[in-house]
Amino acid sequence: MRNFKIGVWIFCIFLIQTVVLSGIHVYDAVPSLALPFVVCVALMEEDVITTAVISGICALIAGAFTGHSYIVTALYIFYAGMLIFALKSKPRYIGRTVKAFTRTFVLSGIMETIFRFIDAGTVTTDMLLYSTIPFAVINTLFVILIYPLLTCTMYKEDKEKLLIGDLL
Repeated sequence: MRNFKIGVWIFCIFLIQTVVLSGIHVYDAVPSLALPFVVCVALMEEDVITTAVISGICALIAGAFTGHSYIVTALYIFYAGMLIFALKSKPRYIGRTVKAFTRTFVLSGIMETIFRFIDAGTVTTDMLLYSTIPFAVINTLFVILIYPLLTCTMYKEDKEKLLIGDLL
């Protein structure tokens, strides 16, 4: 059942990406759902193999849909998922929600800067202000939708409610 849910999530992410988000351009940046999804999954998943498979599938599909270099996109999303999984417990005192927001923002900014550098050959201040930052902000806003939905549908914590009589 869990693999089916993962498949449905990946299908829905890329259906929304291709149907709805491909027509949205904010300062010449098209938002991407793959990176926020991979970041959220990598923060919540407990198994490295499952994280690698989900990151790999999302990376392969995102590489085909972004319109940028296929190999660069696929490798970036895959390695971003693996990096987030490896660093998910660092620092310990910050919650996963805050980590999802900050890491999505940073990784999205780096990703858009790499793509703009590949396309133009240089990085300018205008490029950072009008392309990289809007792309990172929009991707970070998608975490507001993806993280709670993933928490409710796939990564529920089964905590037993103890009654006062159980403690005695």
